[in-house]
Amino acid sequence: MLGHVLMGTTDTILVGQLGDEALAALALGNTWTFAGMVVGIGAIRALDPVVSQAFGAGDDEAVGAALARGLGLALWLSVALIPWYLMAAPGLAWLGQPAGAIGDAAAYAAWLLPGVPFTLCFGAVRAWLQGFEVMRPATVAILAGNLLNIPLDLALVYGWGPIPAMGAAGAGVATTLCNVFLLVALLWLVRDRIRAVWRGFGDALTPAAQRPLLALGLPLGLQTGLEVWAFNATTVFVGWYGETALGGHAVALNLCSLTFMYALGLSQAGATRVGNLIGARLPWSRAAVLAVGLGALGMALSATVFRLAPGALVGLYTKDAAVLAIAVSLLPIAGFFQVFDGLQVTMFGVLRGAGDVRVPTLANVLGYWVVGLPAGYLLSFELGMGPQGVWYGMVLGLATVSAFLAIRLRQVMAVGAARVHA
Repeated sequence: MLGHVLMGTTDTILVGQLGDEALAALALGNTWTFAGMVVGIGAIRALDPVVSQAFGAGDDEAVGAALARGLGLALWLSVALIPWYLMAAPGLAWLGQPAGAIGDAAAYAAWLLPGVPFTLCFGAVRAWLQGFEVMRPATVAILAGNLLNIPLDLALVYGWGPIPAMGAAGAGVATTLCNVFLLVALLWLVRDRIRAVWRGFGDALTPAAQRPLLALGLPLGLQTGLEVWAFNATTVFVGWYGETALGGHAVALNLCSLTFMYALGLSQAGATRVGNLIGARLPWSRAAVLAVGLGALGMALSATVFRLAPGALVGLYTKDAAVLAIAVSLLPIAGFFQVFDGLQVTMFGVLRGAGDVRVPTLANVLGYWVVGLPAGYLLSFELGMGPQGVWYGMVLGLATVSAFLAIRLRQVMAVGAARVHA
């Protein structure tokens, strides 16, 4: 998970050297494209309970069939996302974002589009492997992808020889090429495992075959989308303050994303472990509590670093004094919500492993859209706290989500969970 976000970190650092307008374009392009992609990524997570529980139950046939259906879901979702990527320019203009950054943001989105099916198919294969506790191949592929991303970014962002400098759009080209590489590398690394279970797509691409997986995947896609869209909304809010504020927000948010990968990794591990135990009809509450506790502990440590050394961290991204000042003012606030962020994502993970995907979605509706964003708008624009007010609103939102999920997890542990099928 850290390897995934490190690619974006490389993009942010290299594009950030071109100035606040280029950094704002990258932030807007990422905000727009990920708002659509996140639904696909969330839907693919339907494989988490299906594969992990099938593996725990020793159901090899279901494990094999899940790969074909997961890849089929990834391909259908890729087609559905095409219009979203192509609407970046008018969409960002409608949201009132800085006009000088919209053109490059739209170009960045256009270059990302060809990589969408590769991204989602990689996610499907990775989730399938994770379900039976095989993590090394995906990790090796991602590490290799990061090594490839650096020279591609340098050549395409700044130009090299006959390759023209493309700025933020060049980062989009590099990302697409890396996504193609990731899928090809992963398929090659696990070719023997796939060959052992692959029986072709069969009916996996038909609506009837996709319906059970979608019943799990769409609530998960909506659940993940509601969270990411809320953070995207904070980017829109901060964008109303101009390109400098947006650049500082992008830097602080990227640092938060880096540390969040620790908790997200534990969330995935919790989903797998809980699913394995439920499939094997063994007690799973202890594994769930341990994942949540480790998530909170790790994020408390990162929160401490954010509060003690914000200037040193932000200085890795930009030397622009104005952008740096905004980011430094935001990063300590992130320390408040890091612990809540770790709690909520690990609780979502263990509930997903238990097959509980619908009720937890209400937590994001309440926490982000009823509490967090309205509070952030009020603090920022009505009470004059600026970008910092937006971030304090998200602290309240994450705290609300965590409280809701803690109650739900306690209920599910008390009642128990049954195996889910697709």
